[in-house]
Amino acid sequence: MQILKEIAEASTFQVECFGGKLLIEGRILTAPEIEQIGLGSSLLAQEVLMNNKQQGLSNIDQIREKADKEGMEGLDETELLRLLDFAKSIRPETMARISEDQDKILCKVIKRASQDGVTWENITLCHAMEQMNPDNNVLWVGVFTSEDRNNIINKAMQGQQEAIERLQRFQG
Repeated sequence: MQILKEIAEASTFQVECFGGKLLIEGRILTAPEIEQIGLGSSLLAQEVLMNNKQQGLSNIDQIREKADKEGMEGLDETELLRLLDFAKSIRPETMARISEDQDKILCKVIKRASQDGVTWENITLCHAMEQMNPDNNVLWVGVFTSEDRNNIINKAMQGQQEAIERLQRFQG
């Protein structure tokens, strides 16, 4: 059936990692997995808002925009202290929990890798560096840069919506 092929194609994605040296293929996130990521983001946002509501987040946005335009050296001492206070308000354990949730999702969704985009090999991501074994295509999830991690997770989350849109076009 053609619709099954469309569904199957819409359920995977590819992302270039490590400066374009490795192409990673994964599957899109399921709805519960997206909710899991959303929950982590919500917890972080709630913590930031609770800790900074008296000082106002709009002030942080203004300082951030100024830093983007002028660089950090363009900020005065008060602005730098305000940014430091803001950063201190985010508890490390919250960030660690979000990172762990992302690691779990990356380990679930990444399935294959290719150096040339033509030949593919199955790949397994593991949670501990000691488990990494390149000879058996086992890679530690910690080797991915923040940018690569974000690109993979964003693509996996976008994939859910893109799959729905493609199926609607196919049916229409």
